[in-house]
Amino acid sequence: MADKYKKLNDYTLEVVQGLSAEELNMTYYKSPSDYSLTRIFNFGAGQVTTLARHSNSVSSHYSSNQGAGIATSVQMHTEDFQNLPSTYEVELMHKKLTELGGKPPPLETTIRAVGKKPAGLGTSKKQ
Repeated sequence: MADKYKKLNDYTLEVVQGLSAEELNMTYYKSPSDYSLTRIFNFGAGQVTTLARHSNSVSSHYSSNQGAGIATSVQMHTEDFQNLPSTYEVELMHKKLTELGGKPPPLETTIRAVGKKPAGLGTSKKQ
């Protein structure tokens, strides 16, 4: 499946990847599953949010009164651009957002800290 790009606002881009669609056929029931990965690049906040979604439903082949069920799960992870190991994907998505008519902050401002994690708490120095 092809990636789907959507400008959410001038500084935010959503990228949806359909990973797979499978259908398990049992004797009387079918169980289609859909998987997708959504990445939201927010150039205003300098963050990327990743959503992994799985939807599964069970329905009868024969009639609607045989029972049905739907299960959906979502996992979410947000990460600052500065914690990313590379600028490559951020640069590509900045370009794509601009092509879609977005007006994100300049790329140089957005990626200046990518790959340069801030110093954490270190050991205390004895005087």
